Amino acid sequence: MSTISIPLQLQTYLKKNGFYKGALDGKLGSSTYDAIALAIQAQGVNTKGWNKKRLYTGGQQVLFRANKIETGIVDGKEGHVTEYAREKFLALITINYVDETEKLVDVGAIKPVPVKVSSSAISSSHWPLQKNCTSFYGKPGSNQVDAIMPYPLRVAWDLKSTVKKFSVHRLVKVNIERVFQRTLDYYGYERIKELHLDLWGGCLNVRKMRGGKNYSMHSWGIAVDMDPDRNGFKTSWKNAEFSKPAYKQWVQFWYDEGAINLGLERNFDPMHFQFARLR
Repeated sequence: MSTISIPLQLQTYLKKNGFYKGALDGKLGSSTYDAIALAIQAQGVNTKGWNKKRLYTGGQQVLFRANKIETGIVDGKEGHVTEYAREKFLALITINYVDETEKLVDVGAIKPVPVKVSSSAISSSHWPLQKNCTSFYGKPGSNQVDAIMPYPLRVAWDLKSTVKKFSVHRLVKVNIERVFQRTLDYYGYERIKELHLDLWGGCLNVRKMRGGKNYSMHSWGIAVDMDPDRNGFKTSWKNAEFSKPAYKQWVQFWYDEGAINLGLERNFDPMHFQFARLR
């Protein structure tokens, strides 16, 4: 499978809109940077004094906007909003992936964990190892259904927007819904807002792991990110908001469903809860 190239996607956008006349080769040469500057300026932004790195980021922001992905202002600066937009864009253009190293099975033969009136803990062994996700869940991006939320979630990179449902793999739908219902029952909505347990950082996102070659757990809709600003990717568990006593039950609700948190297990990315084992 060919690698998704943002520079090539950017060049294609620039050429289509009359800013660029060079070859579509995915190489960031002077003509591409000149075209990027023109595209940014067309947004009413002054690029005087911007270096190549800032121009490239600004060009991506323009590209993401053109694909109706929220990026905030076009300022050429990296931040969590731009990072989320990039991941959403990659998910948008990454299609028809099949991992040929793993044998696909009929996901219909796997039964979801049934909803229970009173939740009891589910062993993490119910869920596959990360390396076996394709054989257990099917092709990345497939078998998606909506998880319905019992309270509105604010979108972390666009706080004016809320979601009441989001796409998840059908095998984890009831487990994710149960986590949020138990959260509402235990904390109440006002306390949820105080603890920022309504800040949603995303779920389904077909992409590679950061800095890796394997697919992210988000690619199957089996990982949920929550409150990313206070539980950032590079944040250790002891410095994460979720490590505080007030969040003990919140974290436990996920573990009761057999999910794990990377902050607890690997000491990074504490925003991230997933339904796949590390070992």
